[in-house]
Amino acid sequence: IASDQGLVSILVVLDLSAAFDTVDHSILLHRLEHVIGIKGTALDWFRSYLSDRYQFFAHVHGVPSSYSRVSHGVPQGSVLGPILFTLYMLPLGNIIRQHGIHFHCYADDTQLYLSMKPEETEKLVKLQTCLKDIKSWMSSNFLLLNPGKTEVMVFGPEPLRDRLDHMITLDGISLTSSLSVRNLGVTFDQNLSFNSHIKLVSRKQFNPMTQYSGVYVALQLPLANTIRSDAGRPVAAT
Repeated sequence: IASDQGLVSILVVLDLSAAFDTVDHSILLHRLEHVIGIKGTALDWFRSYLSDRYQFFAHVHGVPSSYSRVSHGVPQGSVLGPILFTLYMLPLGNIIRQHGIHFHCYADDTQLYLSMKPEETEKLVKLQTCLKDIKSWMSSNFLLLNPGKTEVMVFGPEPLRDRLDHMITLDGISLTSSLSVRNLGVTFDQNLSFNSHIKLVSRKQFNPMTQYSGVYVALQLPLANTIRSDAGRPVAAT
């Protein structure tokens, strides 16, 4: 819609380094109590869940290293991990809103986006300031924003896209517009054709099929179709 109106849209996909591992427990518990309103027994349960966790770092010749107490981070792979991290990130939304930038957040996936005319440089300045404030907030909350892996994509007519390339920087690093960006499992391209995503899914779908190619001839057709469908369905759903 924005492209039809002669606008370009900018998507910034932020990259956080080891995001789940750097969550400060005291800040998280304070946020659960004073921002979310969790108190009493429920808060004590979260405090117990985060406390007295230990981990070892490596195996050498089958022997694990000594255990170390964990004072930061939320357990990855757990049901609560992404939820707790999302709650930890809640104040970031207020910072982004102050700059009038649209955004979506889930766990450590944060995307900023806005539409503009190429000559509306004041909106780029607003985006730059927003990125600077985001990095500052993350630093004060023990999170590390990685400028080298943060991606930018500009959508819209090609002549308009080219005018905005190299105009966005983060921490002194120029964020060059990517040809494709993978965001929450979907590969976007600048023309929103989704050709890159379709090719990726097709390739992943084809690979498991080849594993069964030698036995298809020995199977009855209904069973062969069931195997083909069951092997491909998880790939198509991702």
